[in-house]
Amino acid sequence: MRTRRLITAWILTLSVLFLTGCLTARIPEDETMESTQERVTEVPQTKESETDAPVTDAPSESEASETAASEPAESVTPPVSEPTTETPTEPRIPEGMSVFFGHLMDHAVAEANERTLAQQGSGLYDVLSEHVWLNEEVLPLIEAYTLPERPFYGARAVTPELREQILANRNTAFLSEFPGTEVQLRYGIISRNAAVRSFPTSMRAADSLDGRAFDYFQESMFQIGEGVLVLHESLDGQWVFVQGPNYNGWVHEEDIAFTSEADFRAFLTARDFAVAVRPGVQATVERPSQEAIQLTLRLGTVLPLKRFDESAITLVFPVRNEVGDLETQEITLVNNGAFSAGFLPYSADALLTVARSVIGWEYGWGDEKENYDCSSFSGLSYRCFGFYMPRNSSQQRYFGGTVTDVSGQDRASKYRFLEEHPGAVLAYPGHVMVYEKTEEGRHYILHANTSWYDGAGVFHETYRVWEAPLEELSRSDGSLLLDAVRWIETFP
Repeated sequence: MRTRRLITAWILTLSVLFLTGCLTARIPEDETMESTQERVTEVPQTKESETDAPVTDAPSESEASETAASEPAESVTPPVSEPTTETPTEPRIPEGMSVFFGHLMDHAVAEANERTLAQQGSGLYDVLSEHVWLNEEVLPLIEAYTLPERPFYGARAVTPELREQILANRNTAFLSEFPGTEVQLRYGIISRNAAVRSFPTSMRAADSLDGRAFDYFQESMFQIGEGVLVLHESLDGQWVFVQGPNYNGWVHEEDIAFTSEADFRAFLTARDFAVAVRPGVQATVERPSQEAIQLTLRLGTVLPLKRFDESAITLVFPVRNEVGDLETQEITLVNNGAFSAGFLPYSADALLTVARSVIGWEYGWGDEKENYDCSSFSGLSYRCFGFYMPRNSSQQRYFGGTVTDVSGQDRASKYRFLEEHPGAVLAYPGHVMVYEKTEEGRHYILHANTSWYDGAGVFHETYRVWEAPLEELSRSDGSLLLDAVRWIETFP
């Protein structure tokens, strides 16, 4: 019995010595265990960064490999006796890819987007940034819009009283009276295509009561699944002033599903997502205690992806519940080629295939009635590849690709340049077009517009997206449309 106890003690002694040696081997000779504990507890909280931090804060591949040895995967403060060298659980960014606005895309595309974002006047804004908004920052954005000088607001003639009523609904007194006050941000996901308005009203500001007359209160459209920061509320409580990825303005409150910051970030940074690469896909969303709604997915719509195979695609749709909060619903659609898993790889041929899919779609000033104007047509065609172009034609010269000033070039020089750059965006003040091809000596463009003049000076109406040869497009003064082109945007 005594011998057995001696053997047991001997075994325990050897075990302790063995474990001590292992621990000693893992700690540098000039560091104590206490200093090791201090070093480990300085590591950022991995789990929190996975759920709360924007994806753009994820380390690059080189950064991840350099820090992997010191970052615990499961605990910020592991037991002192068991220091860990496990690697982080965050997914690595594939080679050649980068993250922009929360989504993976080709690195060169992301770089172009970063250049666009850095351009003052581009209108791009990262809604995932952690900027603290103050009242004095919101007020100038609201007041940047001036009431349209048009004879009709809605179905009635404009009166001074009506103008004052619309101005008062902006509810700006609080913003001006309390400068330095932090805005209480709310976070929202667009749950149905939402008109972006210059003022908090659904009335149309028009030159006539003709249904085709432009609505000059209409600015743009936010698409299903886009994230917006809610900065202010109208006096009647029906409208909110929001900042989106490439525009700000008034949106009807019922078009937004409100959510927490954490869920806002999670929805917008889904690792797997799909992009609508053809316009007009229909989807029906069932809503508890509410009527089902029919949604139209516009070109470039981005939604989280659950399933993608040859026959079907399952998307995660944002749904506004009966109290206005965000819920999600998985909807399976037939996979008929209208979606891409992630952004499409860019090429001129692929871009033109996407752009041609919009031919025949109606023109809509500011995307009214879920249609397309000239700059949304070009911008959303490029969006399918991950490009975030500025919204308006006047802003698109800030695109982060290559912008070439051709205002001093003759027609022959412009034609030669275009022949070398299919898919280029050519622009003059007030209009943009996508260069398509050269065929039988004629140079074709794709664009959304309302009218044109032919070489004989005859006026034609279009009100659609269509293909046309530049040689046949003239302006009211008889000059070729090409003569007015001032800049051409290309990528790469």
